[in-house]
Amino acid sequence: MCITCAHALLLLFITGEDLRCSDEYSESRRDFLRVAAAVLLLFSVVRLGFEAAQMLIDRVNYFTDWENWIELILFVSAILFASGAYIQCCVCVKNWQWQLGAAAVFLAWLDLVLFMKKLPLFGVYVVMYIQIIYTFLRFMFLALLFIIAFGLAFYMLFVQYGESDEVC
Repeated sequence: MCITCAHALLLLFITGEDLRCSDEYSESRRDFLRVAAAVLLLFSVVRLGFEAAQMLIDRVNYFTDWENWIELILFVSAILFASGAYIQCCVCVKNWQWQLGAAAVFLAWLDLVLFMKKLPLFGVYVVMYIQIIYTFLRFMFLALLFIIAFGLAFYMLFVQYGESDEVC
């Protein structure tokens, strides 16, 4: 439960920090962004340390779980995103940092849902949702094959060849 509360704090700071700076922001707003970036950096570095310890313990099995990949990408992108706060007043100085911030926000909320799988009240629903997504993705693979097949066939039938009716 403590990890879920800490993760909720991460979400608060990463979502709160995900607002662009402008000249009309007050000094207190800029101070909040710097504090949020510092908390985000600290939390991400600590959690990345936990992930490194888990990596040493589990070795190869660590990389077979896709939840671990989500957390690794989340914490690395959060560190790179929040590091821009100390370069200038704005959180994101460069465009790639802003894109990493968007990815970090998405992955942080996704990771919170995955954490909720461990709670007795929500765990069944999260597992059910993951199974529905797996089933949907398997169906979408087959549907995509049919869409491509029909699309190519109708393209070949309806393509215009200019003024003559000859294919060659």
